[in-house]
Amino acid sequence: MKIVTGQVMAEVDRISIQDRGIPSLSLMESAGRATARHFHRCCGDPSARVLILCGKGNNGGDGLVAARNLLGFGYRPRVLLTHSPEELSEDSRINFERYRCLPLSRWSVWDPEQGDEVFEGNPVVLDSLLGTGAKGEPRSPYGDLIERANDCASWCFGVDIASGINSDTGEVAGEAVGCRSTLTFGLPMVGHFRWDGIDYTGTLSVADIGFPKDVTDRVEAEAELITQEWARENLPRYTRSVHKGDRGRVLIVAGSAAMLGAAVLCSRAAIRTGAGLTTLADPKSLNASIKGILPEVMTLPLPENDNGEFSEEALEKILSFADSMDSIGVGPGLGRSEGVRSLVRGLVAKTDLPMVVDADGLFALSDEEGRKILKERTAETVLTPHPGEFLRLCGENLGMEDLKKE
Repeated sequence: MKIVTGQVMAEVDRISIQDRGIPSLSLMESAGRATARHFHRCCGDPSARVLILCGKGNNGGDGLVAARNLLGFGYRPRVLLTHSPEELSEDSRINFERYRCLPLSRWSVWDPEQGDEVFEGNPVVLDSLLGTGAKGEPRSPYGDLIERANDCASWCFGVDIASGINSDTGEVAGEAVGCRSTLTFGLPMVGHFRWDGIDYTGTLSVADIGFPKDVTDRVEAEAELITQEWARENLPRYTRSVHKGDRGRVLIVAGSAAMLGAAVLCSRAAIRTGAGLTTLADPKSLNASIKGILPEVMTLPLPENDNGEFSEEALEKILSFADSMDSIGVGPGLGRSEGVRSLVRGLVAKTDLPMVVDADGLFALSDEEGRKILKERTAETVLTPHPGEFLRLCGENLGMEDLKKE
């Protein structure tokens, strides 16, 4: 599944309405119904106190449709508008009138003089304040309501994206609603996953509300979300007669006396993702422990230094053994000695196998010489840095804030 920016989703919305003729009210109705259904699955208690915070834009309209549909599930939600009904967007105003005319509807317009009265009893808050177009620090009254929701709600449910998150970057300027669960529409967005956004999103679900598939198929993705559906379509299928030799030979170069667990977890991951034969190159003092934990993994015990890290003599043995392998994973828990640095650089420079480099393997390449070795490598190479490792690997005078802007 594609992960896109909020700008891309706004364009999907525009094309669906203007070019394909799908009524905007129909999309809002589908979004609100999906919200009510998913909220009911998450909450499951129609007697719960539910407060729906609705902004004046179309995200607020989704909340108003959800309020109407939650009545059908037996809930008695209270709607709190940030602005008077006359100030709502056209579609939101229509759905406000549809909700208002129902006998069981309850609503009010936010009045700062009320204080926390509407939040009494720690309600479940359905956050329909700000949508994908919101950028920067939320202004009043949104900032005030976000703060009160975080302070007073028993838990929060996000509609499309938690209010306060930049949908393009995941940055939070000021306050954002901390959601336990979020339902988004069509495709997930960068803001759900990146930086602070992932912490405020909670459990993310995606609802199909009727965007044309050919439109969403054509849009540019920032990343790909690995789902069960993606795995079914893309991972290789094997017959019942398959044997371990058919499923690839992986060499893992990992671990040290201080970080045995890194070698264990990395080797186990290779097996769980389908490798037929997994061999762990480990410092020789770890070998007995490794075999006791992972009997299904073959080992290649190698020379080590006094700290239980690979010594430089290990390189030639690994290079010789690698001739019979299909791929290499290097880095987790190796340590940062000069011997390890030389070993990693030698592996990267002298092997032509597909390689994944992580953790201390990246550290060994994080200077001018290491970057040169990486650039000259012609075989497939995957680097898996966290933000700090990425900055070190780039070797530029960048800080975390600069990285967020990228």
